[in-house]
Amino acid sequence: MDTQPNIKRTALIVGASKGIGRATALALADTNTHIIALARTVKALESLDDAIVEKTGQNATLIPMDLYELEKIQALGPTLSERFEQIDIVIHAAATLQQFMPLHDIPEKQWHETMDLNVSAPFHILKSIHPLLVKSGAPIIHFLSDIDFDNAFKGSYGVSKAALEALSRIYSQENPDFKIGSYCPGITETGLMREGYPGREGDILSPEEAANIIVERIQQA
Repeated sequence: MDTQPNIKRTALIVGASKGIGRATALALADTNTHIIALARTVKALESLDDAIVEKTGQNATLIPMDLYELEKIQALGPTLSERFEQIDIVIHAAATLQQFMPLHDIPEKQWHETMDLNVSAPFHILKSIHPLLVKSGAPIIHFLSDIDFDNAFKGSYGVSKAALEALSRIYSQENPDFKIGSYCPGITETGLMREGYPGREGDILSPEEAANIIVERIQQA
């Protein structure tokens, strides 16, 4: 669905069907921002759209996509350019954690799956939508990162987060007008974090709390 006339900005939320991605989509929809929600599960995207309509009266644009199918990402930018003149905000919340283990024990399949989703997918997304970001002038891009990705046993997940940090910094230097950064929410009450940190207690953010921090950072950018 095309953007509505009273919408001021357009935001692409990658990994919008659950967790921090979903919460951020809902929070941003409340700020005169049209949400382009990208995730793998159609039913979850439709549920998000229903929630956005109930909250704001306006639909989101839904993009069902399996980010492991890297070749399909190439069509994302051209497809979006048929509907939108520019993209003003990108929140990349999609990630896979996989099992923590020593580097020498990581199965090759796990290594490649982690790198594909956590590093190659955001690279291909940025490459595909770059012309739409340029048209925005000063787009805001946030990658979800991790506070201790380079600790022992973080394995393919840790290496992928280090690579994503490097990707964001290099892209930022190449595009000085873009406002690019990473956000490390710490341990959050999401399926991904429960998988990586079972039984963890203490200072744990809800997805909604993390989303509010992201939206505040965007408004201050």
